[in-house]
Amino acid sequence: MFFGLTNSLVTFQTMMNDILIFGGQTKEQHHAILIWVLDILHRYWVCLKAEKCTFGQPMVEYLGLILS
Repeated sequence: MFFGLTNSLVTFQTMMNDILIFGGQTKEQHHAILIWVLDILHRYWVCLKAEKCTFGQPMVEYLGLILS
């Protein structure tokens, strides 16, 4: 948690809403990036709710745009 900051709960929620892993030319590269991001989140005790996560999506709608 961002202690000492004004609106720390809003800042935390914004960070959690914006985790979008989009990258890698191959599935193996994307998998490596995914493992790297999850490792960093684990290192800083950031937990994700599995029901709200999706993996391996060929297309994602983000801010009204379709990313593929």
